[in-house]
Amino acid sequence: MHFSTYLLDNEFVTAEELENALREQQTLRPTLGQLAMERGWVSRKGIFQILTSQNETSQKGKRFGDIAVGLDLLTDSQVAELVLAQNNPTNFIGEILVSQAVLSVSSLIKALSGFNKILKTQKTP
Repeated sequence: MHFSTYLLDNEFVTAEELENALREQQTLRPTLGQLAMERGWVSRKGIFQILTSQNETSQKGKRFGDIAVGLDLLTDSQVAELVLAQNNPTNFIGEILVSQAVLSVSSLIKALSGFNKILKTQKTP
């Protein structure tokens, strides 16, 4: 079970409030290019080269990482690390809901406590 599902199932938030928060979380998610530049693995020129290549007819549908590897700008392991970093949110859903004034801090703490109890019972055989 995901925390967002717990929040919805236990009526801490409505479906619309959760959807809005998840949408905001998506907009805060960094691109692979941003992450690669932050790590110093690819220059702006390299990012431009990848994005330009993505728009070529022969490259349509290819992902950023695949093109970067094909252009020898990144390795497969670097792309895997970037994807992992990209999928690890820096803005947690609870923080977003508090910033949107959907949840109070005390409600978030209560929800996290209840969710943790469920996780503990699932881990215990």
